[in-house]
Amino acid sequence: MQQVDTTASAIEVPRTAHTVFRALHPLQPPTLGWAAGGLLAFIGALMLVAPHQFASSAYTPLQPQLAWWSIMFLLVGAALLATSALQPRLWLWRTAWLSGATALVEQRGEVQFWR
Repeated sequence: MQQVDTTASAIEVPRTAHTVFRALHPLQPPTLGWAAGGLLAFIGALMLVAPHQFASSAYTPLQPQLAWWSIMFLLVGAALLATSALQPRLWLWRTAWLSGATALVEQRGEVQFWR
């Protein structure tokens, strides 16, 4: 029977909370940044290119400011995509994520799907 080396010479893997989190959750912030940034940029571009798609009664509060909403979504989506691709400083990363979350929450507050 072979014995396992349990001395300090064996390769040790640090078991911090961060490594456990990364092992358990495959959707890391860069992956979520690509997904959320792509979604926001797509919605913003769609609002600019095809505004008639947002003519239903659910989007009536957005109609007067549809151009501003589309520009905001496009810029925030581009910022999230850029932070996922470039890995900038922490304050830029936090600013992009906060603006993305704000854009989604504000859009949800304006659009009422369940009337």
